[in-house]
Amino acid sequence: MSWNEHTRELLETRVFKGKIVDRRKGRGGLVYIIEQDAHPKYIAYKTIQELESNLSIDTERIDREARNWFSFAGHPLVINPYFTETWDGIPLICMPYCDGDLRKLISSELESKKLSLTSVVCLSLQIVKGMIVANRRGMVHHQDIKPENLLYIDLSKKFCDFPPSHVDLSLRYSVRIADFGVANAWSDNHLGGTNAYKAPEQYDPSPYKTFAPDVFAVGVVIAELFQGYHPATKNSATKVWKWRGSKLKKWSIDGERHFSPSQNPQAQELVLLAKAMLAADPDKRPSFQQCYDRLASILNVLSSNSLKQLELLFDYFDYISNYCELPTEIDRYLKLAEIPSQRDFVKERIKARLRNTLDGDMTSLESVIRVHHLAKAFYQMCGEECIHQDRELLVEASSKVVKFVLRYHANITADHLWPRFSFGEPNPKKHVTDIEAKAEILNTSIERLQIVGLYDEQLKEQVEEGGNVIRACRILNVASKLWLEGRRAEACDLLHQVRQLAPQEPELENLYKFWTTVRDLTKQIHQR
Repeated sequence: MSWNEHTRELLETRVFKGKIVDRRKGRGGLVYIIEQDAHPKYIAYKTIQELESNLSIDTERIDREARNWFSFAGHPLVINPYFTETWDGIPLICMPYCDGDLRKLISSELESKKLSLTSVVCLSLQIVKGMIVANRRGMVHHQDIKPENLLYIDLSKKFCDFPPSHVDLSLRYSVRIADFGVANAWSDNHLGGTNAYKAPEQYDPSPYKTFAPDVFAVGVVIAELFQGYHPATKNSATKVWKWRGSKLKKWSIDGERHFSPSQNPQAQELVLLAKAMLAADPDKRPSFQQCYDRLASILNVLSSNSLKQLELLFDYFDYISNYCELPTEIDRYLKLAEIPSQRDFVKERIKARLRNTLDGDMTSLESVIRVHHLAKAFYQMCGEECIHQDRELLVEASSKVVKFVLRYHANITADHLWPRFSFGEPNPKKHVTDIEAKAEILNTSIERLQIVGLYDEQLKEQVEEGGNVIRACRILNVASKLWLEGRRAEACDLLHQVRQLAPQEPELENLYKFWTTVRDLTKQIHQR
């Protein structure tokens, strides 16, 4: 399929459901910028160039990138994919639209004036923090860090009066780590990298004991932010990226690292850090945590308010990434499973985590909640046609959850299943009832046992004799289904029974009040 108006029309109507406003080709990759009649107005799709060609299709790289991407994502400093689509057997990854990358930022600033030192340090801190985050989430090495793979969102376009006047203006740029096509490829003897940003060990790893190319590459980027040009040259007009690989290899090993003159002690400190990051021997480079500490120290002198603002932002990002961590991680994997080639990978990963949890201590509520989420996702992957081994795993998980709820239901609250978002607000308002959480955990497991045909009589009898709270959970399950079917009056009658059986909760009273109000309004409408 070649790129023409017919191709554009097919993609816009059948895949993107929006207008293609731009398409950008990279090294083997292809990104579409889409304008849609929805929020957000702009989104992006990444795929391979073969989507628009008649060449034989090899999706190995995009498959690998998708698997990496969905694994490392979940933190705002790592670009977060929305979902996947498949067109003609080729995966497309939907992602947020970003306002640019650091190459664009460096180039645009050069046309007017160089970035201030404070701005350079603010941006560098975000890059380094993003790398620390990605490392913690399973990315051992990115292997292709460069300005084009460091995207940014302009927060001043999203929020009024941001950034505040007492911090550096560069805080409008929120950096995101992107492009994971060769991440961790070193384990498969693929060294990765773009020549102008390659560390010596990416050209030839044999002389070195350590493989740490990302620190080197980030050092090059920091140098470019600082002076506007690559440290392999003294001349800002020199296009280093056009040099031969052999010349760049020689520079990376023993070439001089060029830096513009430092105007103050903080600039000297930044140059010293960048030089350390560009050490030819990877063992002599600082860790990303050491880089972060040194950058934070420099920024504290330049603008302590900017440092406080950044650290507050990082704390918020960390909170977001930890909030409902397991359910959001599972959701990402289920989205990845929409790519046919990744379905078995996702299934085996969820299965292994479920098995490991079941083999551990199943007496804690935390473990039971984990089993609930994992078993629910695993059944979604398997469906009713699960093989015997999988069925046994689901039965074991479901039975253990049911027995735990029967015994310890008093300990289960809504906050265990649906935690309240409490960043900056110590006591946020509770909206969901505890009985709903108990019912969700219990009924999901029972229904799974019923579907696979292994809800044995002994366990069934234990549930029926479980007491008022368990009975309330079972009635609430029926009431919720009736409500979704539009049978409001019957649902309200059953919810009233739940109120009589379950412990008193203001949230349950609010739910009943809402249901009866909707029931009465619906009745009035039908009578007119």
